[in-house]
Amino acid sequence: ASLRAKYGLNDEFILVYNGYVGKYYRLDICIKAFAKIVETNRFKKMKLLLIGEGEDLEKILELSKTLEIRENVKYMGVKYDKREIAELIALADVGIIPYDKNPLWKNALPAKFFEYASCGVPVIASVQKQSILAEIIDRERIGVHVEPEDIEELAKAIKFLSSDKHFLEEASRRARGLIKREFDREKISCKFLEMIEKLTLI
Repeated sequence: ASLRAKYGLNDEFILVYNGYVGKYYRLDICIKAFAKIVETNRFKKMKLLLIGEGEDLEKILELSKTLEIRENVKYMGVKYDKREIAELIALADVGIIPYDKNPLWKNALPAKFFEYASCGVPVIASVQKQSILAEIIDRERIGVHVEPEDIEELAKAIKFLSSDKHFLEEASRRARGLIKREFDREKISCKFLEMIEKLTLI
């Protein structure tokens, strides 16, 4: 709770996106799905933390204003301190990977996946069913995946995860376990795991 307080956050449900804001990551779809949920009373306090920069940043923030959810989208700026990035990711409930429809992503495992998982943050990925990422999410039960660029499905996935605390807790535990078990720490960007282990001791 104190970590959330440090960033002006309370007990609301928090989504996080860390990385490049543009090109193949469809944050516009993400914002539109998010707006659908936030307009209902039950989810109106939900927050999306945005960490990073890119050519679409202004457009994305403008879209959140147009859809009247600007106060729900908390832009954290660009972070270069790996410990701070780890801290921000760790206070979220779910991490988002919103790919576009390009079939190239079938074989992609983005750095943000390792960052989220090593922080014990379950994942919502907009990615094709036959992709490596979807396969890992299903096999390890560490989140959900939906078809790319599908606003309705993404909104449903966010609602589902925000309503199932037990699944989230289990998925968080399994995500950390997956990183420890299957991925060499040296391959994990910025040695996130060690950082999180240190953070949990504070």
